[in-house]
Amino acid sequence: MITVEDDGGEHSRHRPTVPGAGVGLRGVEDRVQAAGGTFEAGPAGSGFRVRAEFRLAEGER
Repeated sequence: MITVEDDGGEHSRHRPTVPGAGVGLRGVEDRVQAAGGTFEAGPAGSGFRVRAEFRLAEGER
């Protein structure tokens, strides 16, 4: 499992909106699902969390 989370710190509240924002996460989700994994992204407390989980085949480490 891979998790990336921020706490929404002081500087994130003043960040300008970027045109096309959000398209990148959809692409990540597509790739994770194509590899047989699960993906979630969304608010986490006052910040944001992105999580991807991949299952290993029997006998892999």
